[in-house]
Amino acid sequence: MGPGSFWVDVEPLGSLYQISFQPFPLNIDFQYGSQPPNLDSVAQPLFPSVDKDASELGPAMFFYVLYDKLTIRKSPYLFKAHALQAYLRFSAR
Repeated sequence: MGPGSFWVDVEPLGSLYQISFQPFPLNIDFQYGSQPPNLDSVAQPLFPSVDKDASELGPAMFFYVLYDKLTIRKSPYLFKAHALQAYLRFSAR
């Protein structure tokens, strides 16, 4: 599985379906940019919906969940050791 990828499981839930995401290991090497969501493998029910502007494409399945989004960015600042020490001394006051 490549960077930013994650496994998705879709299973029947009565007459509908549910989706769950395999949690990613926290010990992997992170790439810069958006990280995949960690939804703790909790199954989410999928609901059918039709796009009012493209109904000829048929129904789509969707779910809604809140999660903490994580984006890893490169710092535009390069810290030198003495600057970091000064910052730590100043912030300890």
